[in-house]
Amino acid sequence: FLHIFLSFSPKALSPILSSQGTAMPESIERRWRFLKFDPDCARSILLATEAMPYNSALTVPQLVDQCEGYSEQEVNYHCCKLVEAGFIRAISVHDPRLPVPTVKKVYDLTYAGHQFLASVKSDSIWSQTQTVAKSIGANSMQAIASIASTVVAAAVNRCLGLS
Repeated sequence: FLHIFLSFSPKALSPILSSQGTAMPESIERRWRFLKFDPDCARSILLATEAMPYNSALTVPQLVDQCEGYSEQEVNYHCCKLVEAGFIRAISVHDPRLPVPTVKKVYDLTYAGHQFLASVKSDSIWSQTQTVAKSIGANSMQAIASIASTVVAAAVNRCLGLS
């Protein structure tokens, strides 16, 4: 069920719920309507997850405290997307009235999450990566990872005097 409902927007989900005799409450639909993927939020979640002690977990409210400037809904949404991308492991519950699951705890970075974070951990590399991504209109994690790899390679070449 998780992957099926994650692919629906609230607008697409409303007719499905209506056909089952359940309407999506307007307050819930309004709360989720404007969520867009924000790479800065995703990076903040990955940094917080990496920094947590071994064998522990972070709740969404704890992540909100560590990822300044993001609401609980934004952090939850991005946690769901990071699970989909294979970057984090989390425990979530599905409420059929909501367009995305509710993340209860984030408990691990995957190997792919560690690899991605390693390429964008430096604020300088992240800033350069974001500049390039915004200039070409690339906002996906895959595009950002590719850009970051190129930025890192260019930095290595400069350090080695090869550029």
